[in-house]
Amino acid sequence: MRSHRNERRWALIAAALLLLGSCAARQAGRPIVHWGVDECSSCHMILADERFAAVARSEAGEEARFDDVGCLLRWNEERPAGTWKLWVHDAAGRDWLAADTAFFTRHPGLATPMGSGLRAWTSREAGIGSGDLIGSWQQLQASGSRAAASKP
Repeated sequence: MRSHRNERRWALIAAALLLLGSCAARQAGRPIVHWGVDECSSCHMILADERFAAVARSEAGEEARFDDVGCLLRWNEERPAGTWKLWVHDAAGRDWLAADTAFFTRHPGLATPMGSGLRAWTSREAGIGSGDLIGSWQQLQASGSRAAASKP
């Protein structure tokens, strides 16, 4: 009887450690989005098109998901305190890019989920011919702030 109880206790401890390990691994890796299910943290639309998606993850593992790079840009201006890792989806592929390594373009006529026309690319060369060349995440933030300041 005592042996059975010990085996059960160890099995529960092992299961708990596996669960904790899997949570930590997910938080450290690239984002996982459930397309057609997850909701944008800014506009509350369902994330359906990976070409325009973005994710922010805090040091504590909290995630915010976005259906449009423009939603991430707006959220980032008033984001919760702390350090956040920002990811954007490569417009030409199936991969996530760290926002601070991506190159951004804006195409005013492009139908993105919230109409920002913004897309992220692996490089400047990849974005050529895809709209107005903006540049790095820092340059996008600066252009976004200027655009917001010039609105009536």
